[in-house]
Amino acid sequence: MIRTKGKNPVLKYGLIILAFVLWYVVLWHPLATKTAEVRSKLQTEEARIEKLKKKLEQYKDLDKRLQKSRAELDRAMAGLVPGDTPQLVASSLQDMLLKKASELNVDVVTYKTGRVRKWKDYHVAVVTFTLDTNTRQLVRFLQSLRKENRLYRIQEMNILRIRGKGSRLRVRLEIEALCV
Repeated sequence: MIRTKGKNPVLKYGLIILAFVLWYVVLWHPLATKTAEVRSKLQTEEARIEKLKKKLEQYKDLDKRLQKSRAELDRAMAGLVPGDTPQLVASSLQDMLLKKASELNVDVVTYKTGRVRKWKDYHVAVVTFTLDTNTRQLVRFLQSLRKENRLYRIQEMNILRIRGKGSRLRVRLEIEALCV
């Protein structure tokens, strides 16, 4: 049975199936594969961006802590007695203490620099003062040293009371300053 009017339905459906297969192979499958690859890369990059954002936050916190540490270090360095060597530090400390004593009318009997000592891995400059004063002047002198924003310490203090007319105190101070 041959039909004259219509086309063969097998041929018609075969052409439709063939067109669908060609469409799938030539257009849809390559585009779907590329789309899947792009989505995969996009997800990878988004995950990477999130990691980088977290690292950025960590670095911001680290930067804030670093700036805070630098400010503390600068403050501490400003508190050091000036000088590059222990001898220069001792000389600067000696000058500073002599100036304080003269401002407060404290009599300095003797002063000298001592041997350089070690504290941990740092050098420590040593200055020894002998003062002739009374209790009130000594307290004011010590308070003025405390108010001075410098990094030094009184290592030793010996007080001897001299009796007699106009009793006085003979004070020996050994003061150390850190050399960095």
